[in-house]
Amino acid sequence: MQELHVQIFSVQALPMDKFLKRKAHDEINSESDTETEEIVQKNKLRKYDVEYIRFGFIESVSNANRPQCLLCHKLLSNEALKPAKLQRHLTTPHPQFATKPKSFFERKKDAYLKETTTFKMSITSNYKLLQASYLVALKVACAKKAHNIAEELVLPCAIDMCEAVLDGKCAVKLNAVPLSDNTIVRRIEDMSKDIKSQLIDRVKISFFALQLDESTDITSESQFMVYVRYCWESEMLEDFLFCYPMPTRTTGEEVFKVLDSFLFQSGLLWSQCIGICTDGVVSMTGIHSGVVGYIKKVAPNVTATHCMIHREALVAKKMNASLSKVLSCCIKVINFIKTRPLYSRFFAILCGEMGAEHSSLLLHTEVRWLSRGKTIQRLFELREELLMFLCDYNAELASIMADKIWLCKVAYLADIFNKLNELNLSLQGRNSNILFSRNELEELAEISCDRTLKISFMQQPLSKFWLTVASEYSLLSRKILLLFATTYFCEAGFLALTNLKNKYRSRLAPESDLYVRLSLISPRIDSLCKAKQTHPSH
Repeated sequence: MQELHVQIFSVQALPMDKFLKRKAHDEINSESDTETEEIVQKNKLRKYDVEYIRFGFIESVSNANRPQCLLCHKLLSNEALKPAKLQRHLTTPHPQFATKPKSFFERKKDAYLKETTTFKMSITSNYKLLQASYLVALKVACAKKAHNIAEELVLPCAIDMCEAVLDGKCAVKLNAVPLSDNTIVRRIEDMSKDIKSQLIDRVKISFFALQLDESTDITSESQFMVYVRYCWESEMLEDFLFCYPMPTRTTGEEVFKVLDSFLFQSGLLWSQCIGICTDGVVSMTGIHSGVVGYIKKVAPNVTATHCMIHREALVAKKMNASLSKVLSCCIKVINFIKTRPLYSRFFAILCGEMGAEHSSLLLHTEVRWLSRGKTIQRLFELREELLMFLCDYNAELASIMADKIWLCKVAYLADIFNKLNELNLSLQGRNSNILFSRNELEELAEISCDRTLKISFMQQPLSKFWLTVASEYSLLSRKILLLFATTYFCEAGFLALTNLKNKYRSRLAPESDLYVRLSLISPRIDSLCKAKQTHPSH
């Protein structure tokens, strides 16, 4: 008994740590197993069963494996994909439908899916109608036509073409395209704002040069137009910057205020402007009171250039007294016939009977510089017909046309003016630049000795070549090619303005139309459509 008692005591005296540790270890394992099961349960997605339709639920079209109630269209979580939970939703919010058969909910399902499909098709259709409206507005602005032409001419013509070529259904769809006068105005304004935003973002990250000019429209309102040349994606681009009416006078100070205000509001810095090109008007080129003078005060490093086309025209006006008298006589002969409609008709009949290549003279105007060469050339080509005609109607002018020496001078003037016209035309167009040799001589000499650059120069356009070597020869690439040589773009812009703002649309605010018409940047129509409410009335 004593031995037994000792054994029991010894067993009771053993430490219990190992039993406690084992228990703790078992608890940890059990906890980790529980967490793993919870993770598995969280990652596990329940699948929708087609039999759940008897509870009034379908699988959501936009969210897979999530039930959607056909009665209240409420979207439940994936955890609710259990018959008991679906049954509870049916009996609690919708107890009146708890006893409905399965066929009832299937009809509900078909109606809901059809309604959803119709709604999506409507949204897509409205988006296309909106896009078509923008595209038509773009064409109207580019063609410089009245805004109501879309509704009065374009849409009826499109409907007639669809009915003739396709079918009546397509024509009916076109009737929903919003093309009213006010709608086209809003579309053009939206596109002009988008184009302006893109242009400003481009100019901000580049040095730029400006081309300035001022003219008067049909309402005697002074319009100030500016073009910009800048670098973008290894190309040198010219684009329409703005056209604002002058509020009061057109002095250099007032013009500068308008220009400076635009640059400030657009976030453009004068320090990035390297060149200004204007015509020879005092309000533009004046050192103290002209626009150039005011610009020099805020940007001393700006290079001011005088339009080469104007300079060429001024030089061409200066001729000796003998040739000037010949030109005056030519104009007198032309005006004698062109200013009298009856004489013009008689002269056309005479030219037809004599087999002449032309049947009329060209009227000379002082404003149109390029008309002089063609006018004098046409007169010389019709010299025989003119002599015969003037013998019957004006003996004094006939004696002039019979003078051989005078005709030789006319031929000389025609040749000279044609050469001047060729020079004038060569100065017009895009990518014209000005070159001058001061501090640039060293860089030019270095480039001319580099064979690899010579090859590259022969294979690429001029502007692209200089942009590729801009990092090495920044002085030449930045200070020469960016400068405008002429005010050609402003002259072309004023021509577009004349077509836009005419006697039939004298109250038009032309800036938005000019942006869409003159800019090389395409409007982001898709982005504009997405920002709009896709409804035919918008």
